[in-house]
Amino acid sequence: MPWFEQIFRVLGLSRKKSGTRQIIDSLIGRTLELIDDELFEEIGFSDRAFGGHVFGSKRGGGGVAGPMFDYRVRRNGSVEFRYGDRELRFCWDRVELSGNELVVKCGYHHAHCKSFYRPIKRFLDRREVA
Repeated sequence: MPWFEQIFRVLGLSRKKSGTRQIIDSLIGRTLELIDDELFEEIGFSDRAFGGHVFGSKRGGGGVAGPMFDYRVRRNGSVEFRYGDRELRFCWDRVELSGNELVVKCGYHHAHCKSFYRPIKRFLDRREVA
């Protein structure tokens, strides 16, 4: 059984929207933090933009606040992130959600975005749920 079918079953998602769209919609308003020994990254989603993007090295480099990216969930389940000029900056080829952990398989990364590239990223949901 494909990974996305398993997500549908576990989360009880409707097949009317793609699994990825359901996952991204569930992340709106949340803050996610990268689980990584060398790199820190904090992200958040709004209705149409990927923002609150802060990243840097854990080895004394300090953080950088990234720009707001527009994002789009494609029919194939990938997520594209574009900047003001609409040029593709990076994409996630696959998205999975398990409990409070988001796992993404990273695809294309523009040269400006290579500093925070990892083939697979794991994010922990840091939002306090009331």
